[in-house]
Amino acid sequence: AAAMGIRLVAAWAATMRFARRATWLDEGPLLHTFERLSRDARVRARLAVSSDIDAPAALGVRAPMVLLPAHVLEYMSDDDLAPVLAHELAHVARRDYAAHLAQSAAEATLFHCPG
Repeated sequence: AAAMGIRLVAAWAATMRFARRATWLDEGPLLHTFERLSRDARVRARLAVSSDIDAPAALGVRAPMVLLPAHVLEYMSDDDLAPVLAHELAHVARRDYAAHLAQSAAEATLFHCPG
């Protein structure tokens, strides 16, 4: 249980490090697309870019954010990124990050129970 707990805390700390080191997008057509998609999905989230990740991610419970890899902006247009942003906003709307944290905590404490 201790090893699983340490693993959970280490993963959470790495995720928070990614969020802290990310660069917020403050303007541009991609941000306008993101804001429109956020309104359509009825969620409040922020958009950031990070060179530390390889795939888009939705992070956070109280202040959710969508994190895009920096390299994606180089080879995908804003129109091509719209479905990716909509997908990540769906994760925010379903609160998948909170559900994953709860599941990981349950796995850490109940690792010995097959049920």
